[in-house]
Amino acid sequence: MVRSLELKEKKSGLLGKRRLMLMAIVLLATTALLIMSVQRYLKVEELRLPNLVGMDLQDAKQLLSQENIKIVAFNENKPNLPLNAISSQSPKAGEIVRRGRSISLGVNLPKTEIRVPVLTGARLSDVENTLSTYNLQLGEVSYAFSDEAFGKIISQSPNSGELSTNDVAIDVVVSRGNELAKITLPQLVGLSQSEAEKRLQASGFYNISSQIAGVSQRQIFEVVDQIPEAGKRLSPHTRITLNVSIPSNKVVDVPSLIGVPLVQARSYLSSRGLVLGNIVYATDPEQAPGIISYEPSTFTLRGSPVEIVVNRYNLDEPITNLTTPNNAATNPANNTGSVTITPNPNYTPSPQTNYQTPTGSGNSVQASPNLFNKRQIPFNFLPQNIGLPSLMTNSYQFRLDLTDDLGSRTIIERQLGPGQGISQMIELNGTATLSTYINGSLFQSWNP
Repeated sequence: MVRSLELKEKKSGLLGKRRLMLMAIVLLATTALLIMSVQRYLKVEELRLPNLVGMDLQDAKQLLSQENIKIVAFNENKPNLPLNAISSQSPKAGEIVRRGRSISLGVNLPKTEIRVPVLTGARLSDVENTLSTYNLQLGEVSYAFSDEAFGKIISQSPNSGELSTNDVAIDVVVSRGNELAKITLPQLVGLSQSEAEKRLQASGFYNISSQIAGVSQRQIFEVVDQIPEAGKRLSPHTRITLNVSIPSNKVVDVPSLIGVPLVQARSYLSSRGLVLGNIVYATDPEQAPGIISYEPSTFTLRGSPVEIVVNRYNLDEPITNLTTPNNAATNPANNTGSVTITPNPNYTPSPQTNYQTPTGSGNSVQASPNLFNKRQIPFNFLPQNIGLPSLMTNSYQFRLDLTDDLGSRTIIERQLGPGQGISQMIELNGTATLSTYINGSLFQSWNP
């Protein structure tokens, strides 16, 4: 009985070992198959391309089909090769490509004479389909203003009806639409600045700027010169500059402030009908302490602010002694109240070069923008005039950014429909840069 039990236990142990061995073999086989499958999946079969130039097209097709390479054929004319022979290939012979991809083959075919179809009046988007039906290709595309609608073909070369061959590309000129009519610039010299600006706007000019050209005994801001000169035919977008003389009764000389004690600076300016403007502090061991520069430094309009730069290096006088009217920039006649201008104690610019407006709890008085640099100009963004057909068929995001003497800012940001544009007046201050963006990408940047 005991022996019988021992035999059963031995048989049971052998069966267990056999099962384990069988399971291990199955697991190893499965793993090997999996590895082979992954390798086969990851392995990219490649081929070094043979030289096919000179080979007959049918022979090339048969050879490449065996290697699972597809062919895209196009017509060429090579007189030194047999008809239907491969005249070029891309990629070139010797290059390695993956099986299953396509390669381009030029096939030598005789030139065929074709009568060029009529393209004028058609839209550029339809021309390529028209030419492909005649086995012709589109050549150079250029744009020009015309009475035809934007995007229509206004001329072609070769002309319609002429005999050509299939290796000649057809050049076309596309209409930009109507060009804005030119305007005669009126005579403005001798007029007051306000009257000159009104006359320009009435004529259709809106890109107007002015600059001081001297002092006049006449009691008006008089135009003494204009750029461009009167009588010229100009686009409405042309910038017109008026050189203006200032009435002598409105001009004052700026007193010399170099070395003047801080507590006397405001008094000196007030005696000339001027006010203290923005105050900038510097730390410059190479220069004397106190006021080291000021702007404007020659003459300016009565009531204008004067900006000063103060060197605080080894300055004995307390900076807090210097006070300015809290509303001087806007109302010079009202001189009540004062604010203390406090420097930033943590700021130390490098010698002779860097200056910085101080920050603190006080209110610093900022200089007013130059009155002669403020102007309005017309802004026009018309898709039909810029040669981008996609804007005529698709909606787009438009943005106009402006950087001028007042800083950088976005002045227009809109979602526009197909063919929709923008026309409006915009105001600039001093030197300006305009930048247009289409769908977030910079399209154009210029100085008006």
